[in-house]
Amino acid sequence: MLDKGLIHCFYLILILGIQPLLAQMEEQPVPGQNLHINQFYRAASFYPGVDGRDIRVSIKEFPFDSADIDLKSRYFNSHLEQGTTTTHAGLMATLVGGAGIAEAQALGAAPACWVTSTGFNNLNPESISWYRNQNIQVQNHSYGFYIDPRYSAAARDYDRTTEAVNTLVHVFSAGNKGDSSAITGKYANLKGFSNLSGAFKMAKNVLVVGAIDSLGQVPVFSSKGPTYDGRIKPDLVAFGHDGSSGAAALVSGTAALLQQVYRDLWDTLPPSDWVRAILLNSAVDIGPLGPDYAAGFGNLNAKRSLDNAVHQRYVVAMVSNGESQVFPLSVPPLMRELKIALAWNDPSATENAPTALLNDLDMTLTDPSGLVLYPWVLSSAPHLDSLSVPARRGRDTLNNVEQITLQLPQTGMYQITVKGARVGLSPQTFALAFDGDTLGHFDWIYPLKNSDAPAKTEVILRWEQALDDSLVSLEWKPVTAQDWLPLLSDISLPKGWVRCILPEYFGASQLRLLGSGQAYMSDTFLISKALQIKIGYNCIDSVYFYWNPAAANANYQVYGLGDQNMKPILVTQDTFLLLSKLDFPQKRFAVAPTDPRGILGARSAAPDINTQGVGCYIATFNAVQNVSGGTELRLDLGTYSGVKSVYIEKEKEGIFMPLADWYDPVQISFTALDQKIDQGANVYRARVMRYDQYQIISDTITVWSTGTSAVLLFPNPSSRFEGLSVLLKETEVSDLFLYDVSGKLMATYTLTETLTPLDLRDWSPGVYFFQLQRNGIVLETGKLVVGK
Repeated sequence: MLDKGLIHCFYLILILGIQPLLAQMEEQPVPGQNLHINQFYRAASFYPGVDGRDIRVSIKEFPFDSADIDLKSRYFNSHLEQGTTTTHAGLMATLVGGAGIAEAQALGAAPACWVTSTGFNNLNPESISWYRNQNIQVQNHSYGFYIDPRYSAAARDYDRTTEAVNTLVHVFSAGNKGDSSAITGKYANLKGFSNLSGAFKMAKNVLVVGAIDSLGQVPVFSSKGPTYDGRIKPDLVAFGHDGSSGAAALVSGTAALLQQVYRDLWDTLPPSDWVRAILLNSAVDIGPLGPDYAAGFGNLNAKRSLDNAVHQRYVVAMVSNGESQVFPLSVPPLMRELKIALAWNDPSATENAPTALLNDLDMTLTDPSGLVLYPWVLSSAPHLDSLSVPARRGRDTLNNVEQITLQLPQTGMYQITVKGARVGLSPQTFALAFDGDTLGHFDWIYPLKNSDAPAKTEVILRWEQALDDSLVSLEWKPVTAQDWLPLLSDISLPKGWVRCILPEYFGASQLRLLGSGQAYMSDTFLISKALQIKIGYNCIDSVYFYWNPAAANANYQVYGLGDQNMKPILVTQDTFLLLSKLDFPQKRFAVAPTDPRGILGARSAAPDINTQGVGCYIATFNAVQNVSGGTELRLDLGTYSGVKSVYIEKEKEGIFMPLADWYDPVQISFTALDQKIDQGANVYRARVMRYDQYQIISDTITVWSTGTSAVLLFPNPSSRFEGLSVLLKETEVSDLFLYDVSGKLMATYTLTETLTPLDLRDWSPGVYFFQLQRNGIVLETGKLVVGK
């Protein structure tokens, strides 16, 4: 008979169209996250109030830890969580919306958004009523499946949800199958193309995100397009520490930022095609000019996306069948590149439709001289050579995203025309986004003010520019110095990055790229070694913590945990702090080095003071019996700061007497030896006296000893329900005989360990006698009292 679980599994396979023995999977990890690459830190410095506040994001996969300090204050229950929590899910939630509390590196793209978990046992979208009732604005899908090139029921349903809830943005990882090939469909056996990991990623109205490495290149493993019918996917790429999974999470977080900007401007959420148009038109083109099947429309640029949203470089409109909408666009002088993108949410097609696009819109651009320019299109012919050909201009009849770019456009008035080439009975809404880059433009991406700039460590310096193809040199100086010091030469300026080892130095500094009579100076930033905070003690009334010094002349910004984020609480020149919990009740603290100008270095981690294994001064106190039969007591403190005296004490007739003491200690570890071990219980404690006469007393430690006897039975008297322990002086096989008062043998135990517990629950209360024998020789006799 079939197991019920197997019956359920077979039923799931039927309704999802999933092949047996295959399952959805989290994309494989690629370590090393960096938020500078997609300009999140730069975006935050220009738009500090844009943080995804009150935007609600669903992470569709196994649950993440909702108690994570970086997420828990903004977690809401989806009522659709499934399975066991996974690290991968936690990483995705953190990349989308981490607050950066426990670690500064745990900062997400939208650190004030709300997050929830939605199970992915079902690869279809949730119900439309759920998206509406839960007010979900973004859903992240960082998981993959086998390559399945078709417009599946799931792809249709994802398109359908964006029709019904037009503010909903679905973001999918492209997959990590870039060196594979489809085994069915139009692009079968074309290795390196059309290998998106799942048929649901063939949807039209969603964002599919590929990966780039830290140097801006698409790695082999990142899944490529086209879709089964030749459409451009992935839509864009981003850097993720674990490949396309993390890349998708960063795009989801950026979508939340854009939604906040639009909501704050217009008091309503934007349509999802507007989000797609802004993101794709703001991306940085990589590789050949125009889109391609590896990087889509380019590398995610969070800063540029917010620029275009905040400065309202877009239009939201609609067009009917055969109708044209015309939009004038004035192009100023000295523009290096003009970019225009059109996006619309197309109605869902039927399952397994040979071509997914239903409503076809056409965009053209007319320049001041009357020349008509068409969007970029890619060859979709099923041949490796054809799929590798760079984009050309032409009419696009496959995609619901179109883009026109123009290098060195002439100054003047242009016209953007959007025509409803093939539209159903209802008008088709759409979004236009436009962007431009000015000649001579240069900006540093890293380092920025308050960047993490570790001393004597290799980093990748980054910039963006619209300059000549030239070689430059790199120089450095402290801000207080007059002269610049050479670091590197023969750097390619258009490359946009260079590896560099920062000097072994503490202080505010600057970099500059120098060439052709031009100097491109960085922000002022702080070079410093990394700091690590440690808890000295954690008492009821106070907490003491300390950290390694950054330099002799360093100041330190101290942070404490607020409602949702780390907040600055004070500045100090010391490398330790004793804080009253009445004034500072925070559960986490962190520090960052700073110079007198207020330029910050990297913030330390912020450990939970209650989970560091450090109590009120006393970190550990334990006892170890030595080979001579004595007891060695070992005490470790979290700190000796503020300690007047330390005592290790032993109880004698109800009074604790010092075994050893130390006054004005300058160490944190203490050892005392007790060679006068009493038979039975030996009870010890540690006591710390502060200068303010406040005492900290450890828990007691009890060491049982046989004394001069061969065996000890304890406790004696014993309770039937308390149990009995038998302690041998020497670990050799021995026999223990128990007799009642009449001399009747009640039980025999063979003892093979030094300490053996005995169960007395079946014994009657009374007096018993014991005898310990080894090899037939009586070693010890005695009396045992068993109580009720």
